[in-house]
Amino acid sequence: MPVEVARTDDEIITGMDAAYVRACAAQRELFSFIADAERRDMRWVEGAEDVAHMLARRYGISYWRASRWVDCALALESLPVIAGAFASGVLGLDQTGGSTTTAGGSP
Repeated sequence: MPVEVARTDDEIITGMDAAYVRACAAQRELFSFIADAERRDMRWVEGAEDVAHMLARRYGISYWRASRWVDCALALESLPVIAGAFASGVLGLDQTGGSTTTAGGSP
């Protein structure tokens, strides 16, 4: 039976940072799809009232959070610097949502 070797503190921190960057990139990709869904008014896919309602039902998040995701996804389309910072992990989801509101992205 193989012996599990404990990770060093540096390996743990490096791994966490790398996973965070991948998570941000995946969230940015998700938001790109959300913006497409909103532009196509794809709420009908699941009989939802709007795309935020569809997201809330599909992913088990609150309608409030889903609405913020839609607003942020649309705003990122006109804020390429913030979108790039989000995709690269420089900004996380909470920072990106706040930045799109502050920057006045046009949903």
